[in-house]
Amino acid sequence: MSIFSQAKEFANLDKPSFINNLKSKYESGSDCILIDKNIKELDVKITNYRKLDLEGKLTLTQKLVELSTLEKIRTDLKLKFNSLDCVFNIEKKKLIETADILSEGLKGSEVDILEKSKKEQYIMFGIGGVVILSGLFIILKK
Repeated sequence: MSIFSQAKEFANLDKPSFINNLKSKYESGSDCILIDKNIKELDVKITNYRKLDLEGKLTLTQKLVELSTLEKIRTDLKLKFNSLDCVFNIEKKKLIETADILSEGLKGSEVDILEKSKKEQYIMFGIGGVVILSGLFIILKK
């Protein structure tokens, strides 16, 4: 593809429509997990575009519009991610989920331990009762 045909393609491209489509696709509001997912997805896309660029497979239009738009959207999402303090929020969610999982597991373990302890306690009471009765029997028999 010659430089002239690439320039013609660039001139004919509906840039605002393309940019708006990309922005709407990666619009994530204030959901930190969605923002993080979108940043990772954009990182992969940008890496693929750069790989294609190194191989000489990108047109001038793709370099000027698509790649730069993806990078701009990723930068905006990273700024949003930082301004919303998403690292703290995601780590907090992970800790809460881990605590919930551990507490559920511990509750189940506690129930198992208490049941085993009660069984052992009843066995000990029974053995103790037999020993006391045996002792009383021996004392009374003498």
